[in-house]
Amino acid sequence: MTTTARQEIAKIREALDALERRLDAGDLEQDFGPAPTGADLDVWLERNQDALMETLREGDEQLARGEYREGTAAELHDYFAEKYRRRYTTQT
Repeated sequence: MTTTARQEIAKIREALDALERRLDAGDLEQDFGPAPTGADLDVWLERNQDALMETLREGDEQLARGEYREGTAAELHDYFAEKYRRRYTTQT
């Protein structure tokens, strides 16, 4: 049976809701360990600074060329959820 984009988005929302409930209950630390500290984040940012800056530069260039998507928050959400779904299903 084939699923539609709306069904896929509904599944993603359900999964996110379940994660949010687990996060609120403090259950995620069992799976992922404690949340990173400020120092951990600083180390990660320093280690990934070049890649992050390159991504921001590329984004600025795309904006300057007018390469961006317009729409309401709901439309943009649906677009990126579908884009993520396609990327995920082609990788698995």
